[in-house]
Amino acid sequence: MNQRPYAIVPFERGSTTYRVKRYRERAEELRAIAQDLLSDDCHDTLMRLAHTYDQMAAQAEVVERAPSPA
Repeated sequence: MNQRPYAIVPFERGSTTYRVKRYRERAEELRAIAQDLLSDDCHDTLMRLAHTYDQMAAQAEVVERAPSPA
């Protein structure tokens, strides 16, 4: 399966913690919904979406730790 690239919308540095928290919460919500689904296709789609939110959160954390441009 080909992985699709994802992007993070530019944001101000002060809001990173909130965004990371929301991305992680959304990933958990999707996993919870996926557990109740009978359709394997729907389950797999939601699990992929949850994984993408986890990747977005991880990338936002990297951006936050990066030094500010001079």
